Amino acid sequence: MMVLAFVPKTTSAATVTSSDFQAQSFSKVVDWYDYVRQYAAANGYNATSIQNEHAYIYANYVNVGGFQLFSAGLVNATHNGQFVTIPLQTFFEHFKTPGGKDAITASSFISLVAFRENSTTDVYPSSPDRGDEVYASFSLGVNLSALPSHKPYVATSQIIPLTSTDSNHWSWGLKYANLNAIWWKVNPDPLFPSYDALTPRGFAQYSELTFNYALAIDPTAKTATLTTSYTIGRMTDLYILTTRPAIHLNSTGTYNLSGTLNNTQTIYQYLTAKQFKLSVVLSQKAIIAGTATTDKDDSGASVDSDNSTDVTHTAVNTAALASGQTDRFTEVKLSVISRIRNKIETCLSNHLSATALTIPPSLKQCACLLIIQGLQSSIPSLKLSEDQKKLIETFESDLTAIAACKLTIEEPTDPLEPPNAQRGGPIEVVKSTTRKATRDTLSGL
Repeated sequence: MMVLAFVPKTTSAATVTSSDFQAQSFSKVVDWYDYVRQYAAANGYNATSIQNEHAYIYANYVNVGGFQLFSAGLVNATHNGQFVTIPLQTFFEHFKTPGGKDAITASSFISLVAFRENSTTDVYPSSPDRGDEVYASFSLGVNLSALPSHKPYVATSQIIPLTSTDSNHWSWGLKYANLNAIWWKVNPDPLFPSYDALTPRGFAQYSELTFNYALAIDPTAKTATLTTSYTIGRMTDLYILTTRPAIHLNSTGTYNLSGTLNNTQTIYQYLTAKQFKLSVVLSQKAIIAGTATTDKDDSGASVDSDNSTDVTHTAVNTAALASGQTDRFTEVKLSVISRIRNKIETCLSNHLSATALTIPPSLKQCACLLIIQGLQSSIPSLKLSEDQKKLIETFESDLTAIAACKLTIEEPTDPLEPPNAQRGGPIEVVKSTTRKATRDTLSGL
């Protein structure tokens, strides 16, 4: 494998033009800020503040048999006059589906995650998930030699050139060395994601993170397979910031930040004793072009029109629908909310909110779990944990108690007036004579 070191101060960036995408392939290092400056000049923006800024991107492109792949990796970028190196990788693929529609997929490297599995509540073995002890890393590209007992550890990068054995087999990559990363404790629960924003738990240095890509195209089977392999170098230094005092572990022992020996436990003995595992976290996206879609905010209001819509405090949910198909999530959500409101109004002493599709704040978690339960058949990956299943049972009991007036709920700020406006009308008992069907009375039929 040939590796080329990248020295930004003495290297001129290449340029990508639209005609390059008509070729079978290209491989170039481009400066993203060159395009920013060109755009600013063409549109009358002041670009004085970025005249000396650079962000070098290693771009690779393959175009074979109707399949296109574009890969982009950050080599390094400037920050306050210094070059910093952070591992960022993204690639895009475009191809036609068997039905003739344009498909676009994208994948991006997010971070390395360290985790220790919970043996009693583990959802996915050998993978970080809710219930596990999880730490996410954020890479720092700056020289931290000013820290106590810290050796100079400046991150660098090296490109692995694009090569091909024939038109259907390609390989390339990008190697990062001497990386610094800060670690934060996170909770990856999809319902209640969070992280400890107050204090980073640790700071680590590791020798290497290399991305190797291999693309194999099979014209007969009409498939394209991109294989990504990762080389993660050994961790050399670990600073644990939450202990009192903070400590520094390396291959020779555990030290105080002053540099004095605390004990003889090495970084590798510590990680083995804690049973930490490492995972690569990616973001994946797939788009089918030419399919009808709907875009709605969290209230269900459409944002598909040309009018500006403020979505600052909500989310835009996009759903791809086949002809005549309804939005499954919206269908389940409306069903769950209507069911909860019906339970509330069954007790005559309760009051509903006059705002449609609203429920008391205390029942929002109940609604979320019931919606996920209702989506199980459509989205099997939304697996419920045992704890969440028990919560659903508790919520079902609570709803029954609310309907029976045995459990009170908070009053809405906008109660429906009159209170029974959404309740059914009174029951009317209609009396009639008894009718008998006999052989004689039916003989004329």
